[in-house]
Amino acid sequence: MKVFMVILLAFATPLVMGAQEKNPVTNSAFSFELELLSVGMDIFNTKPQIKINKIPLYLRTVPIHRDDPNAGEEIVLPGNVPVSNSMTSSRVMTFKVWLFSTLGLGVGFHRTGFVRTFFLTQGVFGEETFNYAPRYGPDWGAAYVHYYFSTREELKISFLAELKTPSLILWSSDDRKDVFWKTNLFVGYQSQKNENSIVAKNGWDRWGSYEDKDSYDLGKVSTVGDFYGGINFIFSGRFGLRLSFMEKHVRYELTDTARDFQLSFPGGSSFLFYEVGLFLPIND
Repeated sequence: MKVFMVILLAFATPLVMGAQEKNPVTNSAFSFELELLSVGMDIFNTKPQIKINKIPLYLRTVPIHRDDPNAGEEIVLPGNVPVSNSMTSSRVMTFKVWLFSTLGLGVGFHRTGFVRTFFLTQGVFGEETFNYAPRYGPDWGAAYVHYYFSTREELKISFLAELKTPSLILWSSDDRKDVFWKTNLFVGYQSQKNENSIVAKNGWDRWGSYEDKDSYDLGKVSTVGDFYGGINFIFSGRFGLRLSFMEKHVRYELTDTARDFQLSFPGGSSFLFYEVGLFLPIND
């Protein structure tokens, strides 16, 4: 993957520079770029997954809530397996400073995990809930007993360096003063490593709010990526679309408790990830 990106840039640069000479565009020594939105997907559905093949009895056994009738009486929930969840990735925001429109240095805010939002987030999956008092509803009366699994991740910050070819003009006015559509290729390095903790919990669901009883740490799943490459499309110099590719590797660190849950990880230890983003070129 890394060798392919270097070869791609090496062959493409002379071709694009030749087209650039025929279609000159005036660039400032410094320009800026802000990537506001990106959507990431894996290729060929090879993204890693976590699969839980056993729900131990100690997680499934939950007493009735202390504030409800028959408090303390234990309820044994079913252990429906397997339970699984897939990982995904995203860059939330990236800011770059370009030197002579060729070398870019920047900072990126990104996520690589089971859920993607800007703030600290807990993702819930594999929940099993039981209403021991059917005359009550989920928003009033007795609390439901339940267990569930969660992943927790944080927003990460990393620095990047990027090289791109001069822009190839695809559409412009007859006098070449107004450029409506241009494109370029890029390669870069951005160290992305995110850890996602996996936790099993039981307790109560009282009126839509979770109250946990026991919590079991099952370990961490990390994804690591560095070199990337792709193509930009810039429209009228006002906004652009970006398609990038990165190979990511998966690392697992499990606790002794995880053995009781018989965790497995389908999908392999690495996957090819692509991302489509919207960015704003400034003074380009």
